Amino acid sequence: MCPWWQRRLIPETFDYVTFASRTADPTLKAGRLWFRSDLGRLRYSPDGETAKGLAYIPVPRSDLEYVTENVSFSYLAAIDKVVFGRLGGEYYGHGTLTRDTFTDKSVLGYTAPATLIVLYGRYKGEGDSYYNYIDSGASTADHKLKVIYLYGVSTLATESVDISNNQAQVLLISCSGSTIKSLRWAPSGPIDPLSLPTPDGNISATDTTFTDGRFGYMFRVSDYLRFGTDPLSLYLLPPQSSILPTIAIIEVNYVGSGAYYDPIRPSLISELKEVKNLQGLPNYLYVEARKYYILKDKGITHEEIETILGYVPQHQVDLASITWGSFDFSLDTKVRKPSPNYIILVKGGNFYAGDEAIKKQVEYAKSKGMYVKTVTDTSRDFAEKVYNELKQRGHDFLATVNDLWYQFVGSSDIEPLAVADFYYREVIDLKRLDLTKIIDIDRTLRMWLDRLEKSRVSNVLKEEAKRKLLEVMKKG
Repeated sequence: MCPWWQRRLIPETFDYVTFASRTADPTLKAGRLWFRSDLGRLRYSPDGETAKGLAYIPVPRSDLEYVTENVSFSYLAAIDKVVFGRLGGEYYGHGTLTRDTFTDKSVLGYTAPATLIVLYGRYKGEGDSYYNYIDSGASTADHKLKVIYLYGVSTLATESVDISNNQAQVLLISCSGSTIKSLRWAPSGPIDPLSLPTPDGNISATDTTFTDGRFGYMFRVSDYLRFGTDPLSLYLLPPQSSILPTIAIIEVNYVGSGAYYDPIRPSLISELKEVKNLQGLPNYLYVEARKYYILKDKGITHEEIETILGYVPQHQVDLASITWGSFDFSLDTKVRKPSPNYIILVKGGNFYAGDEAIKKQVEYAKSKGMYVKTVTDTSRDFAEKVYNELKQRGHDFLATVNDLWYQFVGSSDIEPLAVADFYYREVIDLKRLDLTKIIDIDRTLRMWLDRLEKSRVSNVLKEEAKRKLLEVMKKG
């Protein structure tokens, strides 16, 4: 302890403290605090052996032009931060979108099956966007995630589920880096948008088509009266981290013209069975099938049934259906070679056949000489091995190893690594993303830095991702 005459007295109150700017940590001592100008944050040593960073302080709401997360569209409308109008392409619909564009956000809303009600993520105009919806007339594939772009409509992910036409759903679409997610809930009561429970359905895909855009909602005009809700009940939320781990990765051919009624999609096998010939199914399936059979027996065609009811009642189930999401499929040739085939990440089987459906799809892919790999290893090395094997088969990915690793494991610890790759690629390498057009980009990047700091990955990976995010921040 130094003599009293060598001590510096600190006043009881003071206005500020000025730290010297450092670009490296000093010699560590317990309780020492310093400022790293290269990181833009304070760091400290709690024990004289380790150095830790104080949490990145998010930009206060008062410093933003307006609140951009955890707010309803009613609030955004009240402060003139939404736009309304005709949305979609071939379907005539009205919708509500954020006035400003964002990169990483999610939007939550209520929807009804048997109606064309969609949530938009990164909407770019003329329908180009990511979107999700419930199609209760589909056979064991009711929850869908798609993208509309220059080459038409492509299916990004599908949940193997049959949803009752009378069961309202709460849907969420989320964009974080190159990972696009769709979550659904089948609520029996109110849902708090600011404290969401575990979803009943969860699908995701890795896609590099859009970097930013508006977030919002569209309903088909003919559905509005049946829908009976207000688009302003939507919520704009932070991106959600929840995705399912991958069971297997399969390469398959693609089919479809890209039209709304014939989207580009993986050529998976199906095993359709008429509901009336099966026992033990949920009762609502028999009710829907009876509607279909009554009309068909009267000579009414499939197209006429859809015109009369607004949808085609489900009359079949698919015993080979699986829950899947695509990995960076694109026919775009601007910055890459078009994908030769779909790479799909298998997330689950179905209610009727269980994992037998996965086995059928795996065997079918093998019979066609396609790439198949069961995901039994959660290491990054395994993800990198698979990634390189796929590239050797002609796949020219923009997505990275970290994107594939995140899809394999499903852990929120890996997500910031994948997001850092996204921003570095789009801002530094490809220059497709102009940060000056994103009003809350500083807050968004600091959010990812904070999530990265809390993630449980190796320090080497963490420091590399931090370097990328900090370099991107200098461009904002």
